[in-house]
Amino acid sequence: MEVRDVFELRKKGQTEQAYEAICPMFDVHQGHYTSLAMLWTANDMFAKYFSAGRLAEARQALTRMVRAAAHTEDDGKANAAIVRCALKMDSKVEEFNLEYFIPFVEKLKDDDWKASQFNGHYMASLGQRAVDHLMKPLAKKGRSYVERVMPLFTRALEARPSDKNNLRHLAQVYAMSGQRDKATGVYIRLLQRYHDPYLYSGLAAITDDHDLKVALLCTAVMRQKREVFSAGLHGELAFMLRKRAPARAAFEARKSLALRKQAGWHASSALMRLSAELSAVEPVSLTDEQAFYQRAAAYCHDKLHL
Repeated sequence: MEVRDVFELRKKGQTEQAYEAICPMFDVHQGHYTSLAMLWTANDMFAKYFSAGRLAEARQALTRMVRAAAHTEDDGKANAAIVRCALKMDSKVEEFNLEYFIPFVEKLKDDDWKASQFNGHYMASLGQRAVDHLMKPLAKKGRSYVERVMPLFTRALEARPSDKNNLRHLAQVYAMSGQRDKATGVYIRLLQRYHDPYLYSGLAAITDDHDLKVALLCTAVMRQKREVFSAGLHGELAFMLRKRAPARAAFEARKSLALRKQAGWHASSALMRLSAELSAVEPVSLTDEQAFYQRAAAYCHDKLHL
């Protein structure tokens, strides 16, 4: 079989056969057309593997795409395809090394940074989606990572300065650089339009005012539609309330532990110690705590003029 036969198989939709044929060819010869065939058949198979949940094989297909791209003259389409596949892997594989793909994001064409609309709904550009993924772990990364990602974030921010995610990232950058007042201003601007729980908890993380921090965390709990994801918020509230309202702290600690157990998540040793410390305390009722959340949310909105 020759490379042109692989292209024919691909045109006929015989993806698996094309992939099986091109892999051994590419392993021994990385010519331009062989590499092109390898890249696009691997892209086809990535889609099949990923949709079927066969992530190890999807990752192998992506690796072949990267290897093949090094031997082709690309007009930007192959590079964009690699970035799309990498973002999909990053969304499913916790330890996926998206940082490796920063050079591919850097090579995205201008059109890849343009947003679009579908049925009247805004569709983020490929560049924007890549920045959203890269900015997510920013607080846990070192200086070199931040320096590599910031030019990409700057480009995304310039393209869409009012984008919700870009403003959230901007607040995080301000907070990391010690500019809390600016970060607070951006979060309040966002909360005047959106009410996502992570915006409330993000502002709570940089607030020194104890009552406001509690109010923000309570509001985040109320806004969280999937209860299991509020486990961390309940844990934070337990620590915040342990001295001023131990009965509420006992409720929050137990709620956090229960949600973590339900999800199969690990509980920190600090939370376990706090739970043991509060074990003799009678917790408030669910109705009482929910009423507390309502009062705290009202305080939060009045305080911040939301």
